[in-house]
Amino acid sequence: MKLRHVRVEAANTSGITTYTYEFGVVFEDPEGAPVRTSSSAIPYVSPDTTETLDVAAFYVPGAGESTTGVTCALDDVTREAQ
Repeated sequence: MKLRHVRVEAANTSGITTYTYEFGVVFEDPEGAPVRTSSSAIPYVSPDTTETLDVAAFYVPGAGESTTGVTCALDDVTREAQ
């Protein structure tokens, strides 16, 4: 079992509005097949600030599969005013 993680950063450049950012993270094996997905949020990011969140997933490779080359991508990113 291998742990894969990514640090997601939400930068709120608004001078007056607080936002919550919601997003998915898709982890893919070296062939591009999804091995794990995660839905996450970075809530209440104040104006002119940046917040981060570490998103992790455990990946259990099949027999003979490599644990290197797993990639991740953001998916379905939204932001909502609070």
